[in-house]
Formats: sequence, C-alpha cells, structure tokens
Amino acid sequence: MKKLIALLLTLSILVCFSACGGEETNPDNISGETYNAGNVSVLVPDGWKAFSVTDMWSEEENATNPDQVNIVKGGKTDLDLLSKPYIQVIHYEPGSMITPSKEFYQSANDVESITTGSLTWEGFSATGLLDSSMIIMWTTNADGHQFQINVYDKTNDGTITMKDADVQAILASIKNS
Repeated sequence: MKKLIALLLTLSILVCFSACGGEETNPDNISGETYNAGNVSVLVPDGWKAFSVTDMWSEEENATNPDQVNIVKGGKTDLDLLSKPYIQVIHYEPGSMITPSKEFYQSANDVESITTGSLTWEGFSATGLLDSSMIIMWTTNADGHQFQINVYDKTNDGTITMKDADVQAILASIKNS
C-alpha cells in the first residue's frame, strides 16, 4: 500500500512539473508597436527594437528596403544584430519568392510547422555564417504575398525559441502593407 501511495505521489508531482514547464503565454497578450517598413508591417514587442534594412539596389543614398526589417530582442542599436537574437522579416510579392534550400547551409534539418494567427510557417534549422544558429521559415498569406523569416536564435547575449509568446506574436502579426 505504501508503495502504491508513493508511486501515485511521484506521478502527480511529475504531472505538475511537466504542466508547469510547458506553459506558454498567449501571443495575443503581447504588447508592443507595429513597425511598417513600407511593404511589410510587423509587431515589435516591448523589449525588442526594429531596424530598417538598407536597400543595396537603390540609387538613392541611405534608402531603406521596404520589404525587410530586422527585429532584435533587447536591441538598442543596429550593432546589436551582431550579438543578440533577432528575426529578419522579408516580404515577397505574390509568386516571386524562391523557397530557401537546405543545401546552402550546414547541418540543415526540417523543423515542425508552426501556425500563428492565419499563417502556417514551414522551414528548417541550420548553421549559418560563422557557425551561427538559425531557423529559416516561410509562408504565403491569403492574398498570395510571401514571407520569409530568418531567426538567429542563439547568440552570446541570449536565446529565443519558436515557442516564445513574443516570437509567435511577431510571426502572427506579419502582413503586407
């Protein structure tokens, strides 16, 4: 009888710990501001900072790319892209995106699809330049606009995961402007 009670007590403790560890915040409860790059807009949660991306094809000096934005967790300046985890968001007009290929990356492995809001993302994890850890995912919205995200998830100054409520809120908020 004592063994049965000990076993039941142990099982109940394991269930409690596993339930607590798997708890996630609702992405709908994440506050922040919307950043509009021109052709793409995205939620920038509190504690994150958005940085425009230079348009290297523009003839205008200091022109920004209306299809891209970098969002850095804990970012203060654009130099934080070198040390902090961040998400690069890229917008493509309908039918213009070339699906990223695993063959261009080291240690590429498929990741589980993620549905956030009305978008379902698919992709892979890989090792990028300078042995950086990254996740590459893409989706198409109901209007045919396509989006790619490059998530630099593990850096010297922090880690983000695809299950983080703020990351899911960012993904759910991405739309063409």
